[in-house]
Amino acid sequence: LYSSNGTQFDGFTHSTQGGITYNCFDTRDPANHLLREGDPRDLPKGNPGDDYIFRGHTKLGIENLGTIVARAILIDVGRVLREREAAAGRDPDQFPPADYEFSPEELEQALIRQGMTIDEIRPGDALLFRTGWAGRFWTSNPADPRNERLKYLNGGLEEFQPGSPGLGLRAVQWTLNRMPVLVGADNKSVESSIEYDPGRRPSPYENPGHVSWLNSGIYMLEDIDLEVLASDCEAERVQNIAEHGRPSQTDESCFIFTLIVQPIPIKGAGGSQVAPTAIR
Repeated sequence: LYSSNGTQFDGFTHSTQGGITYNCFDTRDPANHLLREGDPRDLPKGNPGDDYIFRGHTKLGIENLGTIVARAILIDVGRVLREREAAAGRDPDQFPPADYEFSPEELEQALIRQGMTIDEIRPGDALLFRTGWAGRFWTSNPADPRNERLKYLNGGLEEFQPGSPGLGLRAVQWTLNRMPVLVGADNKSVESSIEYDPGRRPSPYENPGHVSWLNSGIYMLEDIDLEVLASDCEAERVQNIAEHGRPSQTDESCFIFTLIVQPIPIKGAGGSQVAPTAIR
């Protein structure tokens, strides 16, 4: 029903807990499907096969969302940790590795570096995390363009072994405590994606961050190119420190902006391609 190429917006039916979504909508009940072809009582369990026909949702389809206009905060956690790597004598361009899981302490370190604290995050904000993963392999930043999308999608490798760094389970809970309208990142799943390592998760389709956010009424925004925005904010932060001895006051910070996201209103779909807009 929609292509997940490019920046992807995940609605509440994109991921479920036993077929149940936010607000207790049962996606496996045939009465809730837009289309009825085939045998509606014999839906597949787990990952569907090639013969499965997605029938669409009568409730929570992405066409019901409209446009999100929200106060947004960029949390540039990747830059903090790249500075740490450089200080330790390691190559910051090799950070983050594919299996890295960002912690809540690291998120708060990034906020402090930006002149902010968690108290300045308001319920209903959009939280965007720059991990630095996209910047390693894929970005349209004119100052340093990259186009290694296969490596971006496949844990830094050319062959199909999906995986990317992202928020760890404690950091997922940290975001839930902040009550945002959406979470987004410059990676493929916002949370860490380590399905290529079966020793760390019992199932390659287990995505606890997806289930936690979407079942809590929090949208997801994946595969965002945050490099230009992050570069502009970092240049402003450095200038303010040089001129005033500190980053910008919170209400003037480049790291806080208005985010506009408008999904394509495909009836019954669980998500959409989007082209997010940041307005300062």
